[in-house]
Amino acid sequence: MTFIIFVIVKKYKIKNYFRKDQLEAMGWCIGKGIKIFPSASRWGSKECTITIMNNGTKTVSEELYAKDDVGTKIYELYCHFYDYNTKS
Repeated sequence: MTFIIFVIVKKYKIKNYFRKDQLEAMGWCIGKGIKIFPSASRWGSKECTITIMNNGTKTVSEELYAKDDVGTKIYELYCHFYDYNTKS
């Protein structure tokens, strides 16, 4: 018996841009071991926290973010880490 699995990938566009070089900042951070992602605050909640994994050090935000705002805040944090570590 053969099973064929089809994966449908929906392309998402970034709703809110923080700034033009945010994808470069995100790529730099990921390459340096800095990963930022949303985490559910509790099951079924529409709000989430932001988790930062900085080379094994885990930091979880105390503030809750709406699902529409979390993407912009994540890019803002990537840009902050990028600027802090590359600008002199």
